[in-house]
Amino acid sequence: MGTTAETRSSLVLRNGAYSTDLTIGLHPLAILNISDFYTRAHLLRTDLLGGLIGKQTGRDVSIEQTFEFRLTEGQIDEDVLSKKLAQFKACFEDLDFVGWFYIPLVPPFEPVEELLPVHQYLAKFHNDTPPLLLILNPSAEGVVNTQRLPITIYETLFNENGKPQFVEVQHRIDSSEAEHIGVLYVAKQDVIVTAEKKDAVETPTGGRNKVKEKATKDDATDTTMGGNAEEVISQLNSQANAVKMLHSRLQILQQYLDYVQSMSEDKISVPDFDILRQIDGLVGRLSTENLADVAQGQQIDGLLAGLLGLVTKGVKYGVGLNAKRQMLDVQRGPATAGSVGPPVTTERMSRY
Repeated sequence: MGTTAETRSSLVLRNGAYSTDLTIGLHPLAILNISDFYTRAHLLRTDLLGGLIGKQTGRDVSIEQTFEFRLTEGQIDEDVLSKKLAQFKACFEDLDFVGWFYIPLVPPFEPVEELLPVHQYLAKFHNDTPPLLLILNPSAEGVVNTQRLPITIYETLFNENGKPQFVEVQHRIDSSEAEHIGVLYVAKQDVIVTAEKKDAVETPTGGRNKVKEKATKDDATDTTMGGNAEEVISQLNSQANAVKMLHSRLQILQQYLDYVQSMSEDKISVPDFDILRQIDGLVGRLSTENLADVAQGQQIDGLLAGLLGLVTKGVKYGVGLNAKRQMLDVQRGPATAGSVGPPVTTERMSRY
C-alpha cells in the first residue's frame, strides 16, 4: 500500500483543534510485536498492517495484543481476520478488537486518504464505529535521544460534511508483572549483545586471541559456577527487589493506620471502614511464621541434602569396589574364587 509524497496529511487535526477525553494504555507486548513487524517490513520493503486487541471500558482503552493482517491482492482477507478474532475471543474472553496499526515505509507517517477504505472496512469489527489507528514512525526526530516511543495513536472524528478526520491521542505505558519481567529480560539480553559488540570493536586484532584464550581459561575453571552465577544473581536481585517493595507497601499501610488512629482519637472524622477491611484481609494473607523457625528448617533441609549426597557417593564407591573385586575373582579362576591366599597344590597337601 503506497502513500503520497506529502510530508503532512490534511486529515489530521493539529494545534489543539480538538481535545479528547480518551485515555489509552499501551502494553509492552504489543510494542514488541509491532517492532518485530517493522523489522520484517523493513527487510521485505513493504507496508504492514495488523489488528490491535485489548479492552475498552467507557473512554478507557487498553491495547494488549496485536496480530498481522493477511493481504490478498492488496485486500484484507476477511476469513483469516474473522478466524483470528474468534481465536483471541476463545482464549481471552475479555479482549476485543479495538483498532489497527499501520507501518508505512515512506512519509507521511500519518493517516492519508488511501487508508480510509481500510479504516472504514474495519469499522464493522469494532461495533460499527471507527477503530483506533496506530502508526509507527521509527524515523521520528528525537526518538534516539529521548524515551519517547515513535508511536502515534489516532481517534476518528467526523466534520460537518461527514468526512473522517483524525486527532492524536496521548497514551501511557501499562504493564503487568509478567510483561515487566519479559521486558527486563529482553533489555538485559540487548545490553549483553551491545557489550559484546563493543568489546569486539575495541579489542585490537593482535590481542583478540589473548582475550579469547583468557575467556576459555575462565570458562574452564569456572564451569561449575560461571554458567549459573548470572542466573542466581538475577534471581537474588529479583527477590531482594520484591522484599523491598513489600516493605515499602507495609510502611505505607502502617502510616495510614497511624493517621487513622490519630484521627479517631481527635474525633475529627469517621475512618473509612471499607479500606480498613481491605487492609485486614491483606495482612491476613501474609505469612505469620517465625522467621527463625523458617531459617532453622531451611538449614536442616540443607544438611539433610548434604548427608544424602555423601550417602549416595559412598554407595557409588561401594558399587565400584564390588565390581573390581568380582573382576579379580574372575581372573584368578573358578578354583580359587572366594578363597584367600595362593591356591593349594598337591605337593603342599602331601606334607600334612
